[in-house]
Amino acid sequence: MKELVIFIAVMMPVFVAAATDVELEIITADVSDEPLEEDDIGGMCSLGCAIGWNVSASSRLASQGENKYDVSRLEDGLLKTAWVEGVEGQGTGEYIIFNFPKSKFESMDSVNCNGFYALNGYCKSTSVWKANSRVKELKMYYNGTPLYVIRLHDSMNMQCFTFSTIWLKPGDKIKFEILEVYPGSRYMDTAISELIPLGAH
Repeated sequence: MKELVIFIAVMMPVFVAAATDVELEIITADVSDEPLEEDDIGGMCSLGCAIGWNVSASSRLASQGENKYDVSRLEDGLLKTAWVEGVEGQGTGEYIIFNFPKSKFESMDSVNCNGFYALNGYCKSTSVWKANSRVKELKMYYNGTPLYVIRLHDSMNMQCFTFSTIWLKPGDKIKFEILEVYPGSRYMDTAISELIPLGAH
């Protein structure tokens, strides 16, 4: 019995490492050639045409005067605002969760989601965008299962990444974890101005 216990203790770390080392499909976002104007964002068609959602994040940067960096900034349709993570370093490992509760579905049982719009970085101005870090790679999870690695461009223009259709049901969650960033010239804080789910069309 003693030999069996020693064998399990040695083998367990190898098993856990193998279980977490999963090859994920890499999706590279498409980026628009045209810069956005402030008024262009609010009218974009999204999954919001059919259902709503709740958004949460693992952290946020503390407010500075009138500038607030909470996760609601991801869906306000404004270039001048952003969600900014709030931990030491450049925010790798921090995450955003889109939760689709039953109350947001109205009369539908499910709805298709096949991508997201993204405005990468703090797009308030070119100087602010360059000063803060931007996201290079995100890991996307669906109900806790990792599905894709999303690669974003280091651009202030609108980006869009698409994936195989997910049929969202009440209670489903989509999570994005920061894996890698483009470093800012002045600040380590990593920002995203907009992140909006697409589908229902």
